Amino acid sequence: MGLPELIFLGGIFCSLITAYILFFRNGLDVIFSDILLGILLILMSWCSLAYLLIISGWIYQVPYLYKTAAPLNFLIPPIAFLYVRSVIYNEKKIRKTDLFHLIPFILIFINYFSFYSIPFIEKQKLVESVVNNLKLNYETKDGLISENYRYILGIFQGIVYLILQWKTLVDFKQEKTGSKFIHQTTEVIKWLKVYNWCSTISILGYLILILLVKIGLFEFGKDQIILVPGIILSASYFLIASYLLLHPMVLFGLPYLNYTKKEHSKIDINNDSELNIAEINIEEFENEIKKITTYFEKELPFLKPNITINDIAVATNIPSRELSFIINQHFQKRFTDFVNQYRINYFIKQIRNGELVDYKISTIALKAGFTSKSTFNRAFKKEKGCTPSEFENSFPNFKEVQSN
Repeated sequence: MGLPELIFLGGIFCSLITAYILFFRNGLDVIFSDILLGILLILMSWCSLAYLLIISGWIYQVPYLYKTAAPLNFLIPPIAFLYVRSVIYNEKKIRKTDLFHLIPFILIFINYFSFYSIPFIEKQKLVESVVNNLKLNYETKDGLISENYRYILGIFQGIVYLILQWKTLVDFKQEKTGSKFIHQTTEVIKWLKVYNWCSTISILGYLILILLVKIGLFEFGKDQIILVPGIILSASYFLIASYLLLHPMVLFGLPYLNYTKKEHSKIDINNDSELNIAEINIEEFENEIKKITTYFEKELPFLKPNITINDIAVATNIPSRELSFIINQHFQKRFTDFVNQYRINYFIKQIRNGELVDYKISTIALKAGFTSKSTFNRAFKKEKGCTPSEFENSFPNFKEVQSN
């Protein structure tokens, strides 16, 4: 296995890991846009793997996988577009009219249905001929229509949906989101631009692949040249994975934007109706902020050592994803730091009141919800900028507690 193949596999691996994180991210609610992005990455990984199997000759070992990626290629452009739209419009589910986007996939699947049902031996012989002459993969007629027409349709579909992706992003009026959430909005829009460029790169790789076939470069240095489209696609995988790793907040999307439908608007394949940005519901977010604060101050949930964000979400009736967004955006803290802040304040309050002078510091820390003294010390220094022992001169009773 050469370096190009390793790069190819590395891109696929990054894509699948990113999809896994999207589906199982820290126990948070999986939102609609994350589902779309995760499905998209899995589809892209499978199509890329199928391509690698063919150009490497490994497909001969698993001939029943030949052409399985062909119909799936027609799902990638619409899902890529729907992802951008779901983030921009803060969508919670698929629309009925979105089912029309499945038509190309269904037609291409029907096109290959008879091919999928041919006997194993016959398919193995066909795959063997393709391995010996890769150009046959792009020129033979395995379905009802020739491969030439199938690739032309794929390019046309990809370009159409790429235009829709960029148009959806360009039409978004960022200035209407208000100053309160401008940072989050800017970061999400920046991410969608990166995402759209990755989609553009993917289409470019697809065009290069067809060009290589048409000008006959398979006969000259094919081991290197025909891997170029896959390497381009792998680069987009790495870019998506690394960007999300460095900017995880973009996965919260724009939950503070509410959209209203215009009356008497025209329905088309992309929109149930025209959508306008409504006023940001600041009051709703402020109520949720107050609900969180009140719950922590009155119910003291932080005293429970292993409390999770899902516990808080259930108690406050706020979805865990939205709860995490508020804690990150408004309180400017991670959930663990947010909880530890209350624990430390509770600890200091007990010291100040002199109610726990008969206990050691470690005991007080455990009563405040910390699982160990070392965890308490780290959290205390992170919150207050000093160790508990350096903080002792702030309160008269602190030294007395330390000596017990």
